[in-house]
Amino acid sequence: MKKIIFVIAMFSASAMVFAQADKVKLSKKLASSGEPDFAQAELLIDEACQDPSTKNLADTWYVKGLVFAKQWVFEDDKRYLVPPEKPDVNRQTRAAYLAYQAWKKADVLDQEEAKNNPKRKGKLKYRKDILKDLGKMKNYISAYGEVMINNKEYSKAIDVYEEVLAIPSNPLFAEDEKFASTDSMFYFAKENHHLSLQLLYQEQMAAKDTIAAEKTLLKGRKMYEQDPYFLQMNIMHDLWANRGEQAMANLNEAIAKNPQPAYYLVRGQIYLIQENFEAARADMNAAIEKQPDFYEAIVMLADIDKAEADKYFNFFMDWEMKKPSEAKTAKAKSDQLYNNAISIYEKARLMKNNTDDNVLRNLQQLYRKMKQYDKEKEIRALRGF
Repeated sequence: MKKIIFVIAMFSASAMVFAQADKVKLSKKLASSGEPDFAQAELLIDEACQDPSTKNLADTWYVKGLVFAKQWVFEDDKRYLVPPEKPDVNRQTRAAYLAYQAWKKADVLDQEEAKNNPKRKGKLKYRKDILKDLGKMKNYISAYGEVMINNKEYSKAIDVYEEVLAIPSNPLFAEDEKFASTDSMFYFAKENHHLSLQLLYQEQMAAKDTIAAEKTLLKGRKMYEQDPYFLQMNIMHDLWANRGEQAMANLNEAIAKNPQPAYYLVRGQIYLIQENFEAARADMNAAIEKQPDFYEAIVMLADIDKAEADKYFNFFMDWEMKKPSEAKTAKAKSDQLYNNAISIYEKARLMKNNTDDNVLRNLQQLYRKMKQYDKEKEIRALRGF
């Protein structure tokens, strides 16, 4: 009786394997026919990719990639119809990306099978065909990320571009230097990956998911050390959370590693918030020394003079009657700083040809404060008032 049960169990297991193998074959047939049923083909191959009896076979994943490759070809062939039709870019880019993902796994399994099967002698079964078909779809893999950006699915776009950027290091392309060479696809993939991280961060902040937003910023900082955006936003989070010491520590570390002008700008902004005017001014001068046309640093230098002047002016207003001598000194200092600020703002407005309303507004306020009413009127006219 036990033998009978064992035989029945073995037969059932074999039947399951054959059933899943049949799904793989049928999926391939449905996708390759003259009137393909891609929806059913996807359903069948997905089941085979999840079933224990077939999910670890190179053939299963190769066929999955083939199902999507056939979809790509189906859309691409629309261009050759009479009259020609426009391919569905959403379906075509999705097909290219999912084919690549499936074939990437198929190649890994194919390598294992070639290594473990003496009859194969290390020869790969699918790589040549995979590379041939992927070569046609190469640019569409990356373009799927653009579709995700347009659909505001930024997290998915990031995944797509990270897959693309990893192509040159994938063993699948070891024998095809042309496919994995550095070209415009990888350049734009990196640019769009960078953009997607920023857009995802902004989306997370709009949803008030600050925990996820900070994780996105940290990822951005790690991948784009040369870009101050992620560092600046990260530091703002530290300041909002009253982590001032951590914010400054991050900046000091960044400047020590890579003293670029933008980092000095960010640190100077923090010093300005802390009303440490001398330190803020020193950082702006350091930034301008490295980049003389650094517009934001030039404007910030004027902002620092204006902020410090305001403090002296407020002292003068509060103590003019009670401490006239000290108040007089404060007024002289404020006038000097206001004039410095005006001079710098004037330089900045010429750099932007009167297009920065923030600078114009500050100039208008300062000219009025310094009772230079003709100048104030001139700036007000430039602002359209």
